[in-house]
Amino acid sequence: MRGNDHTTAGSTAAPSDRSGGLVPTGRSDRGVSEVLGFALTLAIVVGSVALVFGVGLGALEDVNQSQQDENAEGAFVHLANRFAELGADAAPYRAGEFSVAPGRVGVRDVGTLEVEVATNASTHAETFTLRSLAYTREDTRIAFEGGGLFRSDRGGVVTRSAPPLDCTAERALLTVTTLNATDATSRSADVVTISGRHDQTTLWYPFDRVGNANASAATSVTVDISSPNEVAWRRTLDEADGWTDPDGDGAYTCTTGRVYVRHVRIDVTLV
Repeated sequence: MRGNDHTTAGSTAAPSDRSGGLVPTGRSDRGVSEVLGFALTLAIVVGSVALVFGVGLGALEDVNQSQQDENAEGAFVHLANRFAELGADAAPYRAGEFSVAPGRVGVRDVGTLEVEVATNASTHAETFTLRSLAYTREDTRIAFEGGGLFRSDRGGVVTRSAPPLDCTAERALLTVTTLNATDATSRSADVVTISGRHDQTTLWYPFDRVGNANASAATSVTVDISSPNEVAWRRTLDEADGWTDPDGDGAYTCTTGRVYVRHVRIDVTLV
């Protein structure tokens, strides 16, 4: 063995470049690749979790909001039935609690309902102002209006409970329900109490039992609705027995032997 050679047999020195630095070995390359691969995999996993969480959270919110709307519709169906009892004089007062947030409940003017009764001698007409009691959340609206219940979503509207406009060849019986809001006309809270108190029921037609304005003197009754839910009103009358729109102008006529038109007034309170 030479005196200046300190390399022992069986050992290998790391290769170096001409500047004296160490040249990376294959094992170092594999280590770097493994670190990069782990980092890339971790980034993909984290990104996927974030994406799934974001999409899932949005879907969950949509489901919750949809369920809220369905619950509101069910509550308003029940409310419409209870208000119908007020009109039938079955009870002077009805109330219920409803989950509203994040929506709103309010009473506002929405349009008119024109009623015209024709007799052999003359015609009798009246225009009733319609107010709706409505739950609103974004583009969903569920409204009790004129005795009917309507739901609108994204520009479309359907009838959930038809207004009481009954027509047969023998008799027409119309009940027009109008609302009067007392105190607050709009509420947004977790729970809102909606109460309805029967104010008055009047028989608008016939005016008397004999003469030219009695029930049997009528030959027809015509209704013409102006409302944001007008399309649903018309569709309901198109599908109802006895009603026709001869001129296609939205004025529906029932030709019959007797006519009765009731007007029910209800005071609504939101707390």
